[in-house]
Amino acid sequence: MRNIKIAICTSDDRKPTEKTLELLDINTKKGAKIDYLVCGNDMIPSKPSPVPLLTICKKLNVEPKNAMMIGDTISDIHAGINAKFGRIVGVLSGGYNNAELNDADV
Repeated sequence: MRNIKIAICTSDDRKPTEKTLELLDINTKKGAKIDYLVCGNDMIPSKPSPVPLLTICKKLNVEPKNAMMIGDTISDIHAGINAKFGRIVGVLSGGYNNAELNDADV
């Protein structure tokens, strides 16, 4: 069995993020499990700073080189690069095109 940990690092505020997770049935007994959550109003530097991602890694006891960042903005991609994550994946749900996310590994 793989020991995969899942975290969310969002620029959105905590209360609406938690409400969205609740509405989507995430982090409930029968829903998906999020191991850690960092939000935009948590009083730490925001992406593309590596601080929120490194905070997650420290909390979950994961080496950044063993972590993957999946993001849909340029700030997400550069946060992963700045944190020296092992894999950075850009997805096109954030309104950017392929060329704008070219710094991602995939």
